[in-house]
Parts: sequence; C-alpha cells; structure tokens
Amino acid sequence: MPNNLRKAVTRTGMVAAVSALFFGVLGPISPAHAEDAPTREQLEQDCSGEGWNHGGTGYTIYLNGCTFEEGSSSDYPDWKANGITVSNCSGGTRDLDLAEAQTETWTTGWSIGGSLSGAKNWLTAGLTGGYNWSHSTSVTNTLTAHIPPGQKGVLKTANWMHKSEGKIRVDYSQPIYGQSTWYIYDVSITTPTDQVEKSINQVSCGETLMNGL
Repeated sequence: MPNNLRKAVTRTGMVAAVSALFFGVLGPISPAHAEDAPTREQLEQDCSGEGWNHGGTGYTIYLNGCTFEEGSSSDYPDWKANGITVSNCSGGTRDLDLAEAQTETWTTGWSIGGSLSGAKNWLTAGLTGGYNWSHSTSVTNTLTAHIPPGQKGVLKTANWMHKSEGKIRVDYSQPIYGQSTWYIYDVSITTPTDQVEKSINQVSCGETLMNGL
C-alpha cells in the first residue's frame, strides 16, 4: 500500500475511533438539557389552564395533572407589631398605659424559584391535609400594657405559620420534549394556622423595638 494512502487510512481510522468514543460516552443530548425543554413559566401555564388559550408548552391537551411533592415542612410564629408605640422616655415618673385594639392579617403565600408568586388555586393534589392552603386570617390584639419610666413598648401579635417546601410534578399522557414528567423546583407554600399568640414588645429607651422605633 502506498505510504500516502496508508497515512490517509490511518487518519480516517483515528477520526472514526474518536467519533465512536465521543458519541459512545456522551450519547444523545438529554431533553432536560436541550434548548427546547419547557420553561418553568410554560409548565405553570399548563397547570393553571392558561395553556389552553395561549402560552404553555403547546401540549396542554395531554396534561394529566400537577401534584405537589413535599420535601420538608416547618412551623414558626410570624410576629407583627400592632399600632402605635408608647414611649415613657421623657423623664416622667408615672407609668403610661398602652391599650389599642389593632388587627393584623396573615395570608397564604407562595414562592417559586425564589420569587414571590400569587396563589396557585389550581394546585391542591399533594398538599398536606389539615391546613387551609388558600385563605387569610385576621387577629385583634386587645392587651393593655403599663410602660414604666425609662421604657417604651408596642403590642405584638403572632400567627403561627405552616411552611411546606418541595416541588411540583407535572405529568403528561404522552412525552413532550422526550419525557412525560417534568418538575417545577424550589417551591414553598406558607399558610396561617389557628394558633395565635399576643404579647407586648417592651424595651428600655436606649434599645430598639421590633417596629424599628
């Protein structure tokens, strides 16, 4: 075999070997990493029903359902300062009364992808039972506080909140972009419970109250 032909065959064999190795290791590009994968907004539009008219993935007709999958949950008191601040920091010698009926409200809140979002009334499947996942609650604090000289205070009220964190599974009856199930990640839902606390935030004149005063 001529030397130049032998070199050409060798180069061709090397290219074929490298190509086989490349495709054998990497394989086809996964739909999850392809540019035509559905966006989070498109998946939300399919779930909400907006995709029937516009937007969405274009495959809304094949949507089977959207289910929340909880990863963790927690409960915590969400404190709010109520009404005016009473300050007894002017050299007086008598207590000042702090009594004001002030109402505060807490509502269900959503966060998707780290951004606050409006309520997703379309999502009920998968949410933990025993909680109202789409409501608001109002609480009135009618406590009376006696603020002595050298101190200041404000009423405070807490509604215990239940927070659930996880993801939304979006199922289709046939594959779209190569797969039948997609996920909306980094989802958290916080809703008020029936547990309430009422108290008084009272500090010395040189300190700062929870309302920044």
